[in-house]
This record gives sequence, structure tokens and C-alpha cells, in this order.
Amino acid sequence: MKPLPLGVLEAPGEVQMRVDKAFLYSNPKEPLVRIGVWDPPAVSIGRRQTPEGPLSPDRLSKKRLGLVQRPTGGLTILHDRGTLTVHLIAPKAILDAYGGIDQAGLALAEWIARALRQLGFNVSTWPEPPGRKRLVPRETSICLAYTGSADILLNGRKVGAGALRVTSTSILFQAVILIQRPDYELWAWVDNYPEPRELEEAFTGLDGILDYHKLLQLLAETTILDINT
Repeated sequence: MKPLPLGVLEAPGEVQMRVDKAFLYSNPKEPLVRIGVWDPPAVSIGRRQTPEGPLSPDRLSKKRLGLVQRPTGGLTILHDRGTLTVHLIAPKAILDAYGGIDQAGLALAEWIARALRQLGFNVSTWPEPPGRKRLVPRETSICLAYTGSADILLNGRKVGAGALRVTSTSILFQAVILIQRPDYELWAWVDNYPEPRELEEAFTGLDGILDYHKLLQLLAETTILDINT
């Protein structure tokens, strides 16, 4: 099945998440894909995180950062003009056909990586689920400081990651892509991480200019899984 493109949505984080939550329980008959551009900048946290400590809304507001909670899992992500998000809602039969969340995560990360390679970015994915490993020496809530099955890599460093949410009828896949060199100092401030330089060893940005609309077109042209739902 090829996803139907919903377009590029430039909107605040709370709107981005409201759209995904609405689609999550919509019982989709076919995959739908869109791209999100977060404006103004915001921090998102996973559905099991709590907005406290460094992630308190009052503290984040000092840097004019909003705070939203994603309906998927994972940890803390800073969304600014150097990132975009890919959002896929699809029938649960796709997950069943892949055989589980890890394998689906690998396949959907490769779906995005393939489109990025067509745009000239030499990215890759894990050949098999890597398990959970911290890529920096200190404890942190920064999502990109850990390995996951839906990671996208550039020269061994992460430039993207995704997470899945499953209901009885559908799956929601949310992925973030770093399209520019991250502001490591700001990422570190968000989580109160003491050494921004250590984050640079774990993740980086794409080297070049990314055409959002062309990326969406390529994602929509690629068959995710040829199954009959």
C-alpha cells in the first residue's frame, strides 16, 4: 500500500499532536502520511514522561519553548527550525504483517531513509534491532541519546528516530529528522545535561537543504507493505 499524502503542516506542537491523536482512533483503511514543521519551537515528551524538573513548562518558557506530550513513546525531543517530523497513520494489519513493533520500526525507518537517499543524503538504518543502548556517558532524557529500532543514521550518528503507538485498529508512527546541525547547547539546556559536546557524539544533522514537499512526495510514492487490509 502506498500512503496518501496529507501535506506539510506548519503549526505549533499542540496542533501537530492534536492532529495525530484524532487520526489515531480514526480506524484508517489506508496509510496516510504528512510532514510537520513546528512553529514556534517546542519540546515534546513521550507519553510516559512527566513535565517536571528541567522539563517543567515554567522553566522551558524562559527560552520561549512550548511543551507538548506525544501519544507515542520515547523521551525528550527539541523541535525547532532545524527539525521536521514525519507522521504516518495506518491500519494495524501493517504491524501484524511485519511481525512486531521492532521489525515495523526498522521497516518504517528504512522507508524514510530510502526517500532521503533519493534526495542525496547518505543515510542508513540498523540492519537489525539494536536494543536499547545509551550513546552518551551520562544519564539523560534526550531521546536521540539512545538507540532504538527506528533510528536513521549518518556516518554512525543519529539524524532521526521514530516511535510507534498501536491501537486495536491502527498504528501511529512519529519520526523526527534533524535537517540542520543541532543547537547542542540548547538541547543540553533543555535536559540540564552538563556537556553539550558529548551530545554531538550521539546525533547530528543532515548536510544539505531538504525539500519538504519532495520528501513527502517520495514517501507517498513508496509502497510500505503490499497487503490486503
